[in-house]
Amino acid sequence: MKDPLVLFYPHTARAFRTTLIGHLYEIAQVYPVVLLSEQLDDKMNELLKRRELFPKLEAIIPVDQFAASGRNPFHPNVRLAAIAKKVIRDYRPSIVITASDMHSLFDMYLLRYAKKINSLIICVQPTLNLETKQSSRWVDLLNAYTRMPDWLPLALRMMLVKGRKWIGHFYCHWIMPLCAGELPLNGSSSFVLLRGNSGMRDANFQIVFSARDGENYVKDGVLPSKIVCLRHPLIGPARSFMMNNLISADIVDPFPGQKKALIFMPAEEIAFKAGSYSLITKEQRQELYADILRDVARILEDWQIIIKPHPDLMKNSAVREWLMSIVQNLYMADPSEAVDKYVAISDLIIELPRAASTATFTALLQCPGKPIMALDFDHEYLGDLYRDVEGVEYVDNKEDLIRSLISVKQHQYEEWRQKKKITASGKRMQFHEFPDIITAVRSLREIHESCLSN
Repeated sequence: MKDPLVLFYPHTARAFRTTLIGHLYEIAQVYPVVLLSEQLDDKMNELLKRRELFPKLEAIIPVDQFAASGRNPFHPNVRLAAIAKKVIRDYRPSIVITASDMHSLFDMYLLRYAKKINSLIICVQPTLNLETKQSSRWVDLLNAYTRMPDWLPLALRMMLVKGRKWIGHFYCHWIMPLCAGELPLNGSSSFVLLRGNSGMRDANFQIVFSARDGENYVKDGVLPSKIVCLRHPLIGPARSFMMNNLISADIVDPFPGQKKALIFMPAEEIAFKAGSYSLITKEQRQELYADILRDVARILEDWQIIIKPHPDLMKNSAVREWLMSIVQNLYMADPSEAVDKYVAISDLIIELPRAASTATFTALLQCPGKPIMALDFDHEYLGDLYRDVEGVEYVDNKEDLIRSLISVKQHQYEEWRQKKKITASGKRMQFHEFPDIITAVRSLREIHESCLSN
């Protein structure tokens, strides 16, 4: 009997590199697979060509849905709908695995056609997940403070922001599909409105990393019966592949023999207080950052401090000059570089407020034994994401940060962390767990075929 064909689409290059390539590696050992790809760097392209690593990877089809659209926004939309239709028609995949069934027009076009031929559709959590209702409010606040006149009352600004979102939703979910010869993309989830989550549209199943993530998906409206758990590839069978070929392959330590503290710097210049949603200004944020960096440099005086800005900051010379004026022994990494090589060479990892990045999550998976701290001195809205995450110390005051830094310096951090450790309260929801992606695909396919036969 011929093996079922898998169509694999990772959505973004970043999610592919940090997570989904691990699943592709496992799948390509067992099933014939066709990869729909966004623009990848040369290293990733060369890696995918290695037949000993991906023996059953049959084809790579470029999608480039995030390429610049030029003056005509409708042309790429028509092209993407045509690609989705052609790929499903030509390959007729038995299984479609993607990062989401809602976060782009191409996702929705592709899975609409896959559903018509009764493909098993599995969406896989690609990165750190926040409850969409909460992240939607944070985005609305950011837009209200940065894109609306500040003389307007906040309530009116929030209303205008939500109005713009509804216009965008109608444009993306109705006008764009109609212009591509498609029916409107109705449904209870919307990537424009930031409403709902993956798993609420055409997906048969939604794979999540943990019960904690599964609960967030359920809160967003995903049916619990659709959710199954599967560990991140970095703590699964694909770990050695990812470590040897993506992380450890070409690491060069620019500061050999020296202790290093890696500090993640978020892209947002403002923030909001939890509860009141009052503004934390750019000046207040910079003052807090400066105070934190001075404490780190003072306590770890003989350490090399490495700042890794968020990729959205890119090469901001003003930020570089400002940071250099605060700390002398500072090395500022290129924001566009992959974070994993700096995680590998560092002895301590700190994320500045708002600590809610995928970088900290990836660092925890890559090097689970290293001291990792998530800071939240101003008790920001969505600033406590890592409060109950095992392996990350949530630090919400200066005194605890100083104690933690001293304990790291004196090689007593593990003892200090155990004293401070907080046990998560409450009982988690229960979801079916799988040991690897192959076992998951086989089991879910049996369920899917049973449903089709009935």
